[in-house]
Amino acid sequence: MAPFLRLSPLAVTSALLLVGIPGAPALVGAQGAEPPPSTQAAGSQATSSEQPPAVAEAGAAVAAQEPKKDEPKAEEPKKEEPKAEEPKKDEPKAEEPKKDDAKPGAPKAEPDKPASRQQLRIPGVPVLGEPVRVPGYPGPSTVPQRAPQSDPNFLPVPDRWRYPLPAWLRYPPGGQGAPFHRSRGWFDPFNQSVLKGDYPILGQNTFLQLDVLSETLVNARSRYTPSGTSAARPGSYTFFGGPNQVVVDQTFLLSTEVFHGDTSFKPKDWAIKFTPALNVNFLNAREQGVVDADVREFTTRTSLDSIGIEDLFGEYKIADLSRNYDFLSVRTGVQPFNADFRGFLFVNNSPGIRFFGNTKSNRNQFNLAYFRPWEKDTYSRLNRVGQDRGQDVFIANFYRQDLFRPGYTGQITAAYNHDHASRHFNNDAIQVRPALIGAARPHDVRVGYIGFNGDGHFGRINISHSFYHAFGEDDFNPVAGRRVRINAQMAAAEISYDRDWYRVKASVFYASGDNRPNDSTARGFDAIVDNPNFFGGPFSFINSQGLRLTGANVDLFGENSLLATLRGSKIEGQANFVNPGVFIAGAGTDVELTPKWKLSANINYIRFNQTRTLEVVLNQNNISRSVGIDFSLGLRHRPFLNDNVIWFLGASALMPSRGVKEIFQDQTLYSVFTKVQLLF
Repeated sequence: MAPFLRLSPLAVTSALLLVGIPGAPALVGAQGAEPPPSTQAAGSQATSSEQPPAVAEAGAAVAAQEPKKDEPKAEEPKKEEPKAEEPKKDEPKAEEPKKDDAKPGAPKAEPDKPASRQQLRIPGVPVLGEPVRVPGYPGPSTVPQRAPQSDPNFLPVPDRWRYPLPAWLRYPPGGQGAPFHRSRGWFDPFNQSVLKGDYPILGQNTFLQLDVLSETLVNARSRYTPSGTSAARPGSYTFFGGPNQVVVDQTFLLSTEVFHGDTSFKPKDWAIKFTPALNVNFLNAREQGVVDADVREFTTRTSLDSIGIEDLFGEYKIADLSRNYDFLSVRTGVQPFNADFRGFLFVNNSPGIRFFGNTKSNRNQFNLAYFRPWEKDTYSRLNRVGQDRGQDVFIANFYRQDLFRPGYTGQITAAYNHDHASRHFNNDAIQVRPALIGAARPHDVRVGYIGFNGDGHFGRINISHSFYHAFGEDDFNPVAGRRVRINAQMAAAEISYDRDWYRVKASVFYASGDNRPNDSTARGFDAIVDNPNFFGGPFSFINSQGLRLTGANVDLFGENSLLATLRGSKIEGQANFVNPGVFIAGAGTDVELTPKWKLSANINYIRFNQTRTLEVVLNQNNISRSVGIDFSLGLRHRPFLNDNVIWFLGASALMPSRGVKEIFQDQTLYSVFTKVQLLF
């Protein structure tokens, strides 16, 4: 029988851990935890392939002395005999090894720091002053550091946000989906950052959200453009000249928000947000009088001085309404607001005050708002800072989630628009308020709206719908030439069906028209300031480009609108309820080609509801109701599977029908654009 090898308890325990014998006691507070380099003394487990020589030698000796299966374990103590070196439960410290029991050269345990009381070590968590390494870009902590670690089993973490995470990779390095990525610095928007509201900048609950947005649009398009009395091309004798135009539009926004509160579970306690915007745009046309009313301004225009403020507000939570984080808050200042799901009534960034909140565990939501809009820049559509438009807008709406069944949200909306009498010229020195049709004299428009909207799904069938009724008065409508009472309606619906990676949809839109423009009732529907996401949204020709009546200098269809209103301008003119109205029916599909690529295709048929108003304005008889067919195709690409970089490519065309041919000419209009959106 081999001679008995005398080893200390610590050496034996280390050897057992190395050879993987079950039941070996742990030497540290957390299983698998690695002791800090400064505490790798006797009894600590080696964490790499290079073990201390004494421990490796002890492990080899124990393995060599292990008895074979058919031989009895002579050296194994009997069960009823207690282990001489094992500490008792009521003893705070293990017995110190005798000096002559340890093999020469083996590491020794320090008397004042026994192996069983090593400091608690959690993977990734520093101990005793080691530098904290947390994910992303945490920035400096402003939380006062309390007493240092006094108990090796507990680690004080005064800053609960800057808590280090363990180094762990789900996949091999370089693979997709590896969590806990280290940030590359403050400029990295993909990981946690103190600049993106992930870590507090002051204390435990005050955060900073910094966003930088760049939108670059290049659009080649054609429009019905009159050649005028000073044609750009000598010898041009036709009424309509060169239709082609090129637009380059660049917008920068810098948004800074400071807010207080743990917004993962409850609303903000307070917030302050400021978003200035800078726009640079360029237009190249083929005819005189397009870029400016003065034909001496040639055919190109560059605007470099358009600066606006899109957000400048303060928000404060007035009260908590329940234990489930229901709340009531108020926001005052320049702020964005959308009155419904699809943007049919009011979409704007305006100065105002808004009360909002929710009840019934967020099942009910509500808004009560008043806005006093500023004037808009003609080219950039940004707010002209401090230039009051002379308009009062009141809006109240109420949302109910799971109204009829889970997955469907209903909304009721009430609004009032008082657009005061005024006179206004746009950047091209063209009068847009009041509109230059009929008797163009300043007038007040007072109109109320009541609407019901819904959005959701019933099983696999998605539905989105809207209905508004407009009522009120216009004290002197320019088309009617008299005071009129308003009675108009709008309705829209979209039904879609999702199948795996694609969606098919059918849509319809109706806005009432006025068939008796000279009487005392205005029957054509108009919104306050709409921006609908419908029928393909920005990819649709009618929705994105619009049509303008060249002789009257009014919009037949405004840009980013579905309504045929005869306004002087959608963003600068007044609502006009003596108009032809419109009916649109369309079909389309949205296809998720890959997680990064999405295709949208739509085809829409457009016609006027009534044309008598057009006949009066244009002094032209028997205008057909048919407008034409709108084709659109769009691609969206997200190369990093997020919204930090988005690339759009779109193409659309309007094939005119008889009504447009009678008003303009027989020419198909087109639009091709690309847009790049960069967000930090």
